[in-house]
Amino acid sequence: MSITILAPVSCTDWNEGRSERTKVKPLDYSTLPQMREFWLLGLITGLNANHPAKVDLLSSVNSTLVFDWMDRYCKKNPASDVFAGAESLLSKIERESKR
Repeated sequence: MSITILAPVSCTDWNEGRSERTKVKPLDYSTLPQMREFWLLGLITGLNANHPAKVDLLSSVNSTLVFDWMDRYCKKNPASDVFAGAESLLSKIERESKR
């Protein structure tokens, strides 16, 4: 099935935003890098809620793990996007939960 993504975030945008994040004051949530982080958390929460397995794949995950995963994913896959990275993370968590 094909999914339309409104306001997609490319890995290039993610990488640039994460490098800008170090220049931002703590607790300043009005900047674009922080907005992308919140967008990712909402996206991955929605994907988890609608996951075919109907299990909570994020029960042992926190935002730091999600951001670190996306940092690595986007550095390895700069032509990809955050949606694909979020799907990849959930797939990895699902595989590991079956071990």
